[in-house]
Amino acid sequence: VGPVVQLAGESSVGSGVLLPSHPHADGGYRTIVLTAWHVVRDIQGDPPDLEMPVPVQIYREDGTTRQEHAKLLAHDPKLDAALLEILTPDALDFGARLARRSRLDETCIFDPVVAVGCPLGNDPIPTRGEIATCNHEVDGERYWMINAPTYIGNSGGGIFASGTHELLGIFSKIYTHGSLRPTIVPHMGLVTPMSKIYDWFAEVGYGELIPREAHADEAAHTGQ
Repeated sequence: VGPVVQLAGESSVGSGVLLPSHPHADGGYRTIVLTAWHVVRDIQGDPPDLEMPVPVQIYREDGTTRQEHAKLLAHDPKLDAALLEILTPDALDFGARLARRSRLDETCIFDPVVAVGCPLGNDPIPTRGEIATCNHEVDGERYWMINAPTYIGNSGGGIFASGTHELLGIFSKIYTHGSLRPTIVPHMGLVTPMSKIYDWFAEVGYGELIPREAHADEAAHTGQ
């Protein structure tokens, strides 16, 4: 659960996923946080103050926590995705391993996954389940649906491959039933797959975050 962090404001809470830290040109280290845009929006207010730092709680292996603040780099309301940046003098301990596009293309129904998030402001909680469908459409956007139990606060958290722990997607929203007194359906969660997020990375100038395919790495290694 190490890569998953809590993002919390005065009246809202959500999750995010740390990517691996890298040395910064000006010294220290830079760590990117991937999350859902609506989590950041709810923290920054209505209308959101895009310059407002986002509080990030990082969880260490020994059970202690570390508090940092992140700067918003990019966001997309339609995709419901956001990128944040944390600058620190040292590298952070954990960073999610991103699944390659070829791995994502192979994802199908019944694939086992682990959802990790901070429901109701708790420390990161893992729940197991499966991909229920890879092609569920809501408001013109395509999502995966998972049956791993999720709840309010899981938004922005990670969906990981059960066996390899690769990050497959970001949790976006959860189904509710009824309009007068809506009831949350915890086994019908919607996930934005990393393939769509990679397309967005390329569009907004963060293509370096997209993992290279294995054959490209091998060709570079052999000089081909």
